[in-house]
Amino acid sequence: MIRVWNGFYVPALDVPMDMNSDGKADVCFYKVMPANPVAGVNYINVAATTSAGVNPQHLSNDTSGELTWLTTTTRLFEDKNYLYPIPENDRLINPELGQNPGW
Repeated sequence: MIRVWNGFYVPALDVPMDMNSDGKADVCFYKVMPANPVAGVNYINVAATTSAGVNPQHLSNDTSGELTWLTTTTRLFEDKNYLYPIPENDRLINPELGQNPGW
């Protein structure tokens, strides 16, 4: 099953952005890699295709918008994932406590 994974909003292509508010650019989204990339900036290709084939990450409005990924990863969510395991120390204190299913 193909699902869309939604990310954060990107205001424009080719504009280095400061993602952690330290005053330095961290990331830049592009379709054509700049001729003179800025040192220390991670460049992320959002073109529809790359040399490796179809690019799963793109912007919702083509040159701006929400960063999205198409993924075919299947998430397996088992029944045990609805409950945490009961800590061993708690079970030693009260041997009748038992354990949640699957743990």
